[in-house]
Amino acid sequence: MVRIGYDVKIGQLYSTEIDFVGTKGDEVVYVQAAYLITEEKTFEREFGNLMPIKDSYPKYVISMTPYMDSSKWKGIIHIPLVEFLKNGFGK
Repeated sequence: MVRIGYDVKIGQLYSTEIDFVGTKGDEVVYVQAAYLITEEKTFEREFGNLMPIKDSYPKYVISMTPYMDSSKWKGIIHIPLVEFLKNGFGK
């Protein structure tokens, strides 16, 4: 994220950790990073940590999970790691 111009910090909301909070000017993004999301428990943790955030800034989960495309789950966008490395957030 630093490579594409974001100031990056680690976030926390209540007792859950948000892996990265990126800011660029007035823009804010929330990011969870996971190696693989192959179990329901991992899916719930990575996507669930972002659910309580009530503002309208974009929320992303980035992983190397095979066959999990760029899709949304309750407004949270999954981006495959390779796609993120090539295109960033695709904006």
